Amino acid sequence: MATKIAEVEDPGTASERERKPCNDRGFLWRLVSWWRFEQRGNDVVVELESASLSRDIPTVVKFLPGVSRYIRSTPRESLESVLTSIRKHVK
Repeated sequence: MATKIAEVEDPGTASERERKPCNDRGFLWRLVSWWRFEQRGNDVVVELESASLSRDIPTVVKFLPGVSRYIRSTPRESLESVLTSIRKHVK
């Protein structure tokens, strides 16, 4: 469980540091997930709900081809990836 989400400036370098929340450029403000597992016979049903609170993307970014669509599709793709990985490793 994540208890904190922060943007890092200059990642992987000696000058790497965490940006203060008032100075970050991040779009994700909060994220919460609920997991439910239910055994049905020999099977297990996994249900995941996720809610995020995010800022809108800057206007200049909206006009870059494909960027806006990519940013808006990422949460769904992330969720699908998690559930696909569980399915693959549980069999």
